Amino acid sequence: MSETKINFTKEHQTRLNELAGEALVKGTTFRGSSTGNEMTIYDLFHNCSINTLARMFGNLKKEVAAIDDLDEWSLTPYQKGKQSRLNSQKELISLIIGFKRFSEQQKADRENYKALKAQYDQLVEEKKTPEERLAEMKAKLDAFGQMEPEVIAD
Repeated sequence: MSETKINFTKEHQTRLNELAGEALVKGTTFRGSSTGNEMTIYDLFHNCSINTLARMFGNLKKEVAAIDDLDEWSLTPYQKGKQSRLNSQKELISLIIGFKRFSEQQKADRENYKALKAQYDQLVEEKKTPEERLAEMKAKLDAFGQMEPEVIAD
């Protein structure tokens, strides 16, 4: 089991779907963290690492903070629209980060489960007596005996 559990709820998934769908339909592009490349929603999900997304999130946070520092009376309609757009992008990227971390955690948990299950099965097999093994093998052979002869024949 992972040390820290990621709590990515159905509400998070629903909001992620809404924001990602909106970005897809509108053809929204996102500015890359260091190179300034334009990325689509597909790129964010499939071509960006969590670290890249975290840098993008930090940059968006700074941009939003710069606009938030202005008083509401001096904000132009363009700045208000930009602020809303940046907040939406920041929320989307945060949700993608959470989704990716949650997916990684699930994958690690599945791998740990498989390893523990294999170890458990091995220990169970080692504990069996020769009589139990013979009984299992006889049951398998009896199952073959009930098959059609041409299935068993070479």
